Amino acid sequence: PNGTTGVAMILSGMAASGQFAGEASLNDRGTVVAANRLSGQPIGLWNPSAPNGATGTYHSIISPPSSGSLKLSGMNNYGQVFGTFGTAGGVWTPNIPNGTTGTLKTDARFGPIDAYGPAGQTASANSETFTQAGASNGMFSLVDIFTPTSPNAVTGGFNSMAFVNQTRSRLGRFGPRGELLFANCVTPGSALSACNWKPQIWRPA
Repeated sequence: PNGTTGVAMILSGMAASGQFAGEASLNDRGTVVAANRLSGQPIGLWNPSAPNGATGTYHSIISPPSSGSLKLSGMNNYGQVFGTFGTAGGVWTPNIPNGTTGTLKTDARFGPIDAYGPAGQTASANSETFTQAGASNGMFSLVDIFTPTSPNAVTGGFNSMAFVNQTRSRLGRFGPRGELLFANCVTPGSALSACNWKPQIWRPA
């Protein structure tokens, strides 16, 4: 592990399908998931025969949508796949850890998934307008979080955090206890360089 010499290998099945025309992700087991930006192509999974092994098999796990696009955000160590599948964000959860069959859950509330966690949590950041009586319109940053009912479960709930007069959020990553690291722009400006980025952490109760 972490050596200076090694061997490059072709991922059988995945190379032939042209998967790396899009995004790809790798987890600690050595499982690879990849999406092809070309229309009509599925999201594919290459599963090693043994953890971090040199041989494995290719599986098509998510079919191309009838509308919208496939955009891969990444994969966690359980083997869950996060991204945009058609017109909504979603999570594909294997039936067993790092399995090759599973369930795809999509929901408009996922939004474009900007961060995902080891237990299947997701987060997305958006900017919205608000109106106050007697005042001009302003902006607020909205961070939407999905938390599964149990670690890596398909079902779960959504909650939102709104930050008034903070026009942008940059999401970092989830910690092992479900914490979310992010930063907000606390000085509204038309350019990112005008922002005073304020690091913050969200901790689940």
